[in-house]
Amino acid sequence: MSAKSLIQKIKQVVGLSDKSESEPETGPSTHKETDVTVEREPEPTDKAPSETNPTAATPASDAAGEHPVDDGVTENSESVENIKGIGPTYSERLDSNGLGAVPTLAESDAETVAKAAQTSEGRAKEWIKRARNR
Repeated sequence: MSAKSLIQKIKQVVGLSDKSESEPETGPSTHKETDVTVEREPEPTDKAPSETNPTAATPASDAAGEHPVDDGVTENSESVENIKGIGPTYSERLDSNGLGAVPTLAESDAETVAKAAQTSEGRAKEWIKRARNR
């Protein structure tokens, strides 16, 4: 086989040959068909997620129609967990009853605090005393 016929054969197999130069095929085609799927990344947009989907940037509690509970703790108020004797469990109980901030605890009565924290009134009185001394 000559170099010219070899090049023509390669072009023919690859599909680059000119019809006028190619030799007529005499047998079954040696070409195999291949299905190709091209996947592309989505095109970026200039819009922020909140512009395209208003609920995307909404916190889960707001999206569900729930509103945060006001437990008396603000950015400037101190958590009752900082008071000696009040750990995470008591703090959580007090928070869930609106007594999560030191100023709120200091203004409360022992019976209310004891009921909220599920503890004795004696312990609640001590926490209130410590809250008032802060």
